[in-house]
Amino acid sequence: MESQVHPDPTPEQALEALASAHQASRNARAAALYSRSYAAGVALWSGAMGVAVGFGSALLLPILFGGLALAHRANVRRGAKVREVSNPREAAAVVSAGLAVGAAFLIGRDAVEERGATWMPWAIGATVALLLFAWMELAHRATRLEESAENGLQSEHGA
Repeated sequence: MESQVHPDPTPEQALEALASAHQASRNARAAALYSRSYAAGVALWSGAMGVAVGFGSALLLPILFGGLALAHRANVRRGAKVREVSNPREAAAVVSAGLAVGAAFLIGRDAVEERGATWMPWAIGATVALLLFAWMELAHRATRLEESAENGLQSEHGA
């Protein structure tokens, strides 16, 4: 069977295909980008888990699974998939942050049990929530800046 030879596309066809590919990329990015309310919800959920760990509360598992279910529902609604860690450095950062947060939660629990410092889990939970929200907001802004730069490049080239 002979292979068919396709003629080279015209410049207009090439530009149209490029614009279509860029639009598909923007659509995918928009589906994966979470809102500020989602980031705030995840941050509050994490802080609530910290408080529950600090007080040794039986509410930890319902908070954990309830938050996972709500996050999954939000992701399905957006049509987003969980982003994979893209490189070993990023994986190490995520694991290190998780270990640090877990240690902080356990320190809060120890402070309550040993010294009666009932304020400590609240302070740790609030700190974790604020730091997580800030981290998610920075990631959100970086994605938006990347998108703006990409759009600026496209407009310069007439796409």
